[in-house]
Amino acid sequence: MDGDIKLLNKIKDGYSKEKKQSDKIVSLWLFYVLRPLSFLLTSIFLWLNVSANFATLIGFIVGFLSLIASSAGFLLIGPLLYNLFHVLDCVDGNIARVREPSKKGEYYDAVSGDFINYFFIPSLAYGIQFEKGLLFDNAFLNQHFFHISLISSIFFILTTLASQRKKIIFGNKGILRLNNKKKISPYEYVFRNMFGVYTNAIFAIFLTLTGFLEILVLFNCIIMPLLWVAFVLRN
Repeated sequence: MDGDIKLLNKIKDGYSKEKKQSDKIVSLWLFYVLRPLSFLLTSIFLWLNVSANFATLIGFIVGFLSLIASSAGFLLIGPLLYNLFHVLDCVDGNIARVREPSKKGEYYDAVSGDFINYFFIPSLAYGIQFEKGLLFDNAFLNQHFFHISLISSIFFILTTLASQRKKIIFGNKGILRLNNKKKISPYEYVFRNMFGVYTNAIFAIFLTLTGFLEILVLFNCIIMPLLWVAFVLRN
């Protein structure tokens, strides 16, 4: 028992103040739910001597299964697996910080995460259009709902590319903030938690249970182009 507690404390010690602030700004769902769950799972993985790269592979498989389940019309199982993918996405980083992080591992983690996140919304749209059927009685949406959902992925990719360009050209580091103040305002919390992969993760479950999952797909198709424009124009 003492050994388990020491291991859990070691995992938490690797969770730096900067990383905590970053998680909290990016998503409260990540900070309060996904990250704490990842600490528990990380201790099991370390006990089993699972490497960070192997944890990344497990996470990618779970994420890929979430895409398959969602596109097949299992619209609760898919989002649940997508949330588990995000927990595992934290686990590999936790393991790397406890042991020795590597650039190659960081690269594999980023690439696998991008693939799953880019295609999550389209996989939901495919499952809704071809397996479940749309809530809205609209001929255009009934025919093109999946195609429209690809807009979110296209602008997600463009935003990621713009972020990488800023890092390379301007040397920008860290996450995009609404202002340069050290203290995070309630308005920024509200704004940041209105969109993003972690917001999609929790709202995919909630809107599936309430029967309004189409709203999440349409919201992403609207917000992602706007975010891309805002990101490109912001210094």
